[in-house]
Amino acid sequence: MASHRIPVTRASPRRIVRARLLGRLQTARMGWCVVLHGPAGCGKTELLEGWRPLLAQAGFKLAWLSLPASTPPFPYLLLEAIGLCLPEVAADAQRIASTREAPLASEDLIRALLAGVGDRALPMALVIDAGSEQPSAELLQLMQSIIDEAPPNALTVIASRRRLPLALSRRRARGELLELGFDALRFSADESHQFLQSAGGSALGEDDRQALAVATEGWPMALRLLSNETSSRRKAIGVATCPELQHYLTSEVLGSLTPRELAFLRAASLPARICAPLMTNLLSPDTPLNEAMACMESLEAADLLRPVEGASAEWRQVQPVVRAVLMQELPGADSESLHRSAWHWFERNGHAIGAVHHAAGAGSFDDAARLAQKWLPAFFEQGRIWDLVRIFRELPADFREQPELRLWRAWDQLLEHDYEGCRATLPLLAEESLPSRERFRVTLLRALLAMLCDDTRSAIDLLPHLEAAPADADAFALAGRRNVLTWAYLRRGEHERARQVQFEATVLVDGRPFPTTPFGTLAGNSLVGLSHAVEGRVVLAERIYREVLYQAELRGADGVDQAYTAAALLGEILYELNDVEGAAQLLETRRDLLDRVSMPDTILRVLLTLARTRWLAGRRDDAFDALHRLTHYADERQLPRLLGHGLLEQLALHLRCGEEAAALVLRDRLRSLEPPAGEAIGPWNVDLMLATGRARMLFAQHEGRLREALQECEGLIELCRTHHRQRRAAVLAIQAAAIERSAGQGSRSVERLRSALRWGRSLGLVRSLLDADPRAATLLQEAVESGALDAVDAIDARRVCAAARTDETVAKQPAAINESPLPASETLNERERDVARLLAQFLSNKEIAKALGLSPETVKWHLKNIYMKLHVSSRADVVARLGSGGAPAGRGQRTP
Repeated sequence: MASHRIPVTRASPRRIVRARLLGRLQTARMGWCVVLHGPAGCGKTELLEGWRPLLAQAGFKLAWLSLPASTPPFPYLLLEAIGLCLPEVAADAQRIASTREAPLASEDLIRALLAGVGDRALPMALVIDAGSEQPSAELLQLMQSIIDEAPPNALTVIASRRRLPLALSRRRARGELLELGFDALRFSADESHQFLQSAGGSALGEDDRQALAVATEGWPMALRLLSNETSSRRKAIGVATCPELQHYLTSEVLGSLTPRELAFLRAASLPARICAPLMTNLLSPDTPLNEAMACMESLEAADLLRPVEGASAEWRQVQPVVRAVLMQELPGADSESLHRSAWHWFERNGHAIGAVHHAAGAGSFDDAARLAQKWLPAFFEQGRIWDLVRIFRELPADFREQPELRLWRAWDQLLEHDYEGCRATLPLLAEESLPSRERFRVTLLRALLAMLCDDTRSAIDLLPHLEAAPADADAFALAGRRNVLTWAYLRRGEHERARQVQFEATVLVDGRPFPTTPFGTLAGNSLVGLSHAVEGRVVLAERIYREVLYQAELRGADGVDQAYTAAALLGEILYELNDVEGAAQLLETRRDLLDRVSMPDTILRVLLTLARTRWLAGRRDDAFDALHRLTHYADERQLPRLLGHGLLEQLALHLRCGEEAAALVLRDRLRSLEPPAGEAIGPWNVDLMLATGRARMLFAQHEGRLREALQECEGLIELCRTHHRQRRAAVLAIQAAAIERSAGQGSRSVERLRSALRWGRSLGLVRSLLDADPRAATLLQEAVESGALDAVDAIDARRVCAAARTDETVAKQPAAINESPLPASETLNERERDVARLLAQFLSNKEIAKALGLSPETVKWHLKNIYMKLHVSSRADVVARLGSGGAPAGRGQRTP
């Protein structure tokens, strides 16, 4: 009889090792049952093939069988599969069958086979691929018998395209069940990233790769077909642009559905989410509710419907890739009719977003606008700020311009970061005669715009209007007011007052708090932490950020934005406390962090921390890349305070490397930002005064004009004291100590060190003191050894010096040994070798991009791959590694 084992396919260049899933499978033991289910192309067979050698290594006998459409009876397929690994068991079962007068019943043959396996006491894995067809009731009963009666030395694995109606509760209760459905089988973000980097995927840019992962939601076959289409034809990314993917889904996924299931799924694809009562309206008026529910259950078992995250239990949605295909096939007349039915159902049942969406989809734009005007004010008052954006976006563009929707257009523009559009809309609102409640909403909107644009002066000017909230102001606006007040007081240097605002009575909407919106308590607590960080009290800031991060992550998708904000701010604090590795991991592993945070203060802290951690790791180019991103962000949004910080940080690094010409260019740019002579110093320009003053001080120190440098430094220290910048004052005290030491004023230098240490002790500073000057650790060590510090100051000095020794350890750390037997150049693909060759000629990223016809972003992507493959961290290491025949350069060595 022909074998029906799962075929062994050749390794594909696009295959990746599913370490995450293989790890879960490896936890399965003898006596367990493993169930895999998911639609075609989700990687079930490849995963089982990847598991096969691991099972063999563990000593398992392997019996593999698949069920073709027309098969010999199942028991005889099982007999053959077991016979290939345990021939004596199959022979015994056949002998029993041959001695009977009547044919051995199917269940009896299976029982004999399982008993024989149990008698041998050898570990055996029995893998059943149920194929694409729905198994018959008889076959399901036989599979159930295997699950129930498998001996303790057998591991049972069943793979199918839909969740089979098997009784697994006993296994589940015993902790003997591992079930992996489509959500587990699809690629994670990292696996999608790895897959698209494999052979053929390097032609795609990073943005393309991310878009593909989102469009396919990690469905392996969809990702493979869509990436091939995008790579070869450079079309816009989307299911509608890929005939191969549409054909695959139509034949392999939709082709296995019954006509009733397919009709249901077509109708269900129109709304973003469905429930059984809605579907009875969309299908036909006489469709029984129980029939709709049964169809939903069947399609959910096929992993083509899934629960809607964050919604109540009755809601489902069609798998997005399948939905995109079905939406392409809906005729216009059918689509309009379905939209109209859905619109009326959603309106009757109070579902605003669905009603507006489907009214617009049916072409009834006036009705869509009417519904939006009805629900938008209620959404705002209920704190449903993102639903406000969603419902507004459902309207056609020209309808959004209606005068009666201006206020909501401005809120939409603000929340979608269209700040220029919001600025243009605000004057139109000022011309309208609005009731006090809506006028206060406009005031709040102006203040939030100032906050998100780092416009301290405008925010402070609005303080009196924010403090005098009208009696009829809604609760949600009052909550937003609280967070804006905190930020404005913080920028004014009134740190305690900024915190006190948050400790006032919790604002409730409909009797409940709303922690995860931009106006909520988690955002407010992050601002409290920021007030401590700005003041320099880093230990307090750390505690608050960690608690916000914990609480936000508990809320899952609802808290993701606040979790990203807390992580971004926490990274700066971890770096300050000398947990450099922790800070880098926290920030580097959140690839879309900068897309998730919007407040300029947060962006500033993220990019400065990334630059500093990368610099300490010897990744000079990556450090400057983070600073270039900061200056680009600041230039693009016209944020002079952030621009000043970014330019100053680059200037200091260039001077440390002796690159005076580059530092001079940055100094000239900083000079152009300096406030005009005679302008009053206030919260809106003090940071720029500090940045430009520090640039003058650093250049005077670099050029040996020590008296001038010291005078500049003393003036800056006084400015910090006046404007409550204690952390910066501690840094400047270290810099003054270094200048005085160079000038031969040893005793005054020690006094400066004492001041810096005492500031640092009260605030919890480590890295700020150590990074203030290249000689900071040496000065402190000498002060300790000379006995010039008292016992407490000496303890603090040793703590900072210990951090410096950590830096030395990192810098001297040898690179990991390259385990590849290939020469370094042969571990790279052709495009990466081209990039490395031009890199060795000291070309910039832009010059390499021009030479190879690539974008600069693609060149950066290839560089990251080259660093990873060669186990290096800088351009110089790449050149050294390739030039030395494969010996890696030291990873931690800083490049001049």
